[in-house]
Amino acid sequence: MRSLWSAWLATVIIAVLALLAMKALTPEAGSAAADDEYAEIYRIHLPWLLFCVLMAFSAGAYQRDRTAFRWRLLAAAPVPLIAAVTGVVIDVPPAHTALALLLRLIETLLGIALGLILSDFLSERLEGRTASDGAVWRETQ
Repeated sequence: MRSLWSAWLATVIIAVLALLAMKALTPEAGSAAADDEYAEIYRIHLPWLLFCVLMAFSAGAYQRDRTAFRWRLLAAAPVPLIAAVTGVVIDVPPAHTALALLLRLIETLLGIALGLILSDFLSERLEGRTASDGAVWRETQ
């Protein structure tokens, strides 16, 4: 249970940093940068996706001793989803259409999946070394 609280604390800190970064990266409503769709990808969508990957990775790293993937998912999913909803509520970045809200949800779910896959892969690589023939050697403790 302690690792779950630590995972959630780490992801909440990352979520706050993500929302602050999104607030800073969002252009003003009347500026020419607000109308540039390609700049919106680099300023809004890509950073949010990377922050979601980081949130899920940090939660998955704390839960790496759990064998069932569902426990990692239950530890990693709530905070990014709550951060996405919080971003919609406080309007950071502005999403006034249903398509923008759907895109934010898809980015959040994709970030969670990529972060969990990355943490799972790295935890397997750290627990055992792969030999040249594909066999896995376990280190004794």
